[in-house]
Amino acid sequence: MHSRVHAGEYVLLRLPSDTLKLVQIVPNTVISIGKFGSFPCNLLIGRPYYLTYEITDKQSETDASRLRVVPASELNAEVLSEDAPPSENPTEKADESFDIVADDGSVLLKNNRLTVDDASRQALSMDEIEELK
Repeated sequence: MHSRVHAGEYVLLRLPSDTLKLVQIVPNTVISIGKFGSFPCNLLIGRPYYLTYEITDKQSETDASRLRVVPASELNAEVLSEDAPPSENPTEKADESFDIVADDGSVLLKNNRLTVDDASRQALSMDEIEELK
C-alpha cells in the first residue's frame, strides 16, 4: 500500500454529513460530492492519504475548486476548547462578546450586539450626508 494517492486507486471521502463515499481516482475527471461541491480528481493524485482536505470556493466561473489542507489545530480546535479550563484572563469581560478572535487573543471583529440604534446617535444631518454624496 502506498502512502500517496495514485491514479486508478480507490479512496474513501468522509463528507461533512459524516457519510463515506468511495471514489476511484481517474485522471482528468471531476469528483462530485453533491451539495458539498466538486473538484478535479487530479488534485488528489500524489497527495498523502493521512491528511484532511477541504474544498475551497471557486475564484471565478472558469476556475475549478481547489483543495486546502486542514491543519490539525483547526480540526482539533473544538475538542481542545471543550477540554480547556475556564479562562482567568482579565481582559475578557462578561458584557463584551466578540465574533472573531485571532490565535494570539487579539480581537479581529467585534459584533454589534450592544449597539444602540437611535436617531440621536447620528452625527451627520441629512443635508451633510447629501453633500458628501
